[in-house]
Amino acid sequence: MASAHRAGAEIGNHSCHHDYALTRRTREQIHLEVAEGERAIQEITSSRPAGFRAPGYTLNAPLYQVLADRGYRYDSSVFPAVPYWAAKAAVMGGMRLFGRRSRAVLDTPRVLFAPREPSQPDEPSQPDEPSRPDDPSRPDDQDDG
Repeated sequence: MASAHRAGAEIGNHSCHHDYALTRRTREQIHLEVAEGERAIQEITSSRPAGFRAPGYTLNAPLYQVLADRGYRYDSSVFPAVPYWAAKAAVMGGMRLFGRRSRAVLDTPRVLFAPREPSQPDEPSQPDEPSRPDDPSRPDDQDDG
C-alpha cells in the first residue's frame, strides 16, 4: 500500500474490518470502524484518505453522516449495476438453498435507481437510526453475517 501511495495511487478507506453489515450498526460503531480504517491508512501512507467505499456497496444515512462529520470529500459506495445486484442475489439465494449462510448484505433494489452522477443524498429523517434486521424494506433473504 505504501509503495502504491508513493507511486501516486489514491488510497481510500474501505473500513477497518470489511463488515458487510456496517450499515446495520449503530452510528457509534460505524464511526469507530471508519476511524480505525482511517488510522491504519494514515499509519502506512502518512496521509488521510479523502474517499470511502463501504463493504458490499451499501450506504445509509448514519454512514454518510459519519463520513461527512469526518471530512471525507466523497463516497463511492453506490453501485447501481443490475448485473452485479442480480448475480449477488442469485449467489446468496443459492447458498441459502444449500443451507449455507453468507456474510454479504444484499441491499434493497432501490439502489439500482441511484444517480450515476455525483450527488448529495436527501436529508435523512432519522440520521441516528441504523438499518435493522426487522426493517420491512429489507428482503427476507438477507443475512446478518
